[in-house]
Amino acid sequence: MRARRGFTLADLIAVLVVVCVGGVMFAHATTPAKREAMGLASMRNLHVIGQMAATYTNEYAGALPAYSWEAGVEYQVAGAFAPRTYATQSEAQAAQHTDVLRRLTGRVDGPDKILNWTSRLANRRYSHLVLLDHWGFAANTGLLASPSDRNLKTWQSDPLDLSEVPGSASPPSGYESGGQTTSTRQRWAYGSSYQMAFVTWMPDEHPTYGPVPDTPNLFQASGSSVRLGGRQLHEVVFPAGKVWMFEEFEWRPRFDWGSGAWESDGIWAPYAAARSGKLMFDGSVHDRPAADAASAWHPWASGLEPWVQRYVPIMTFPAWRGDDRNREIDQRFRWTRDGLAGIDYAP
Repeated sequence: MRARRGFTLADLIAVLVVVCVGGVMFAHATTPAKREAMGLASMRNLHVIGQMAATYTNEYAGALPAYSWEAGVEYQVAGAFAPRTYATQSEAQAAQHTDVLRRLTGRVDGPDKILNWTSRLANRRYSHLVLLDHWGFAANTGLLASPSDRNLKTWQSDPLDLSEVPGSASPPSGYESGGQTTSTRQRWAYGSSYQMAFVTWMPDEHPTYGPVPDTPNLFQASGSSVRLGGRQLHEVVFPAGKVWMFEEFEWRPRFDWGSGAWESDGIWAPYAAARSGKLMFDGSVHDRPAADAASAWHPWASGLEPWVQRYVPIMTFPAWRGDDRNREIDQRFRWTRDGLAGIDYAP
């Protein structure tokens, strides 16, 4: 009988080379498919959110989802000692936001209680909580997170861990300054990868909030008396051409051989090349590039020039693209000219 010969070192090396080369080719071949699958999954999220919002609007006589508590009316916040009234509508809506978040999370009292929050605008990043409250969803449901949004998914996994959320007093160089209060930082886990367009809860005539010149992450009020919410679906003149919600970043998956995992580098939605997911008022979704959208405007400006602004990331958010750090970007659908009567994407 002939002796059975084992593998030689050369044979093993050859096998390893073939496996490695095949792995590289497979990764390169599947990258476009991976991107496409993640993009489709994100737009499916937007489609479901759109169905929830449309049903809400139907049940509330055409009202678009928004906070609804009013100044001068007595309300009881979950966990509060007694009901109270609020001097302004923005204060009343901030209280409603706290009430909703406490009930959805169960964090009504004790050391992990959701704190009162009046330093920021509840509509800015948390309009979606009105929908979750209506439908009874958990406050950190995965429906609100893009499959590639590592930030939000990390925060959602442990909402009590504030070590990774924005707000550090010493952010990385070039990022927006931090120092956020605990009440602000404990809310990041209950945010969303998707933002409602501002015109959904701001009036077209006499807009009550406008952009802050040096950062796209904050707004400034036009006066002490503000009106937010209360808008109607019939105000949308071009439902198929007006953005209702948009993914804040386009995430581009790539395989990192060092970590052995897919990584994502986000591109902020208003960048011309960004193809973030968008939900339109007719319920359709798409990922057309931002460059195809109409130019933005400043709601308080008298001129017709587009509103452009430099992108300043919040700590842990994606950084600038290449050498675009100082380039001012057309804000596009973030500040739609003519509000709900305007159009973002032509047919």
